[in-house]
Amino acid sequence: MRTLELLVDEVRIEAGATPEAVAALGPVVQAAFEVLAERLSRGPHGRFSDAGRLELEALSVSTLSVEELVGPRGVERLADALYEALLQGVS
Repeated sequence: MRTLELLVDEVRIEAGATPEAVAALGPVVQAAFEVLAERLSRGPHGRFSDAGRLELEALSVSTLSVEELVGPRGVERLADALYEALLQGVS
């Protein structure tokens, strides 16, 4: 199995988040991308296992609030939302 490369040029957090919330989201976003990369590498029927590189101009998740993201399931919820958005972007 080849390595799946996931490059992120920019992460933008909108909705008037406070500087403290943005700082708290950094580790959440990083962990969510790690979960996403793992999920993509073992995706359904190996859909992405040999992709090598996936490129999308933009991937947006607007369904989660800052409070949800810094909550106990924030990493999982963000990873789920990113995965769903990615599937929609490449289908």
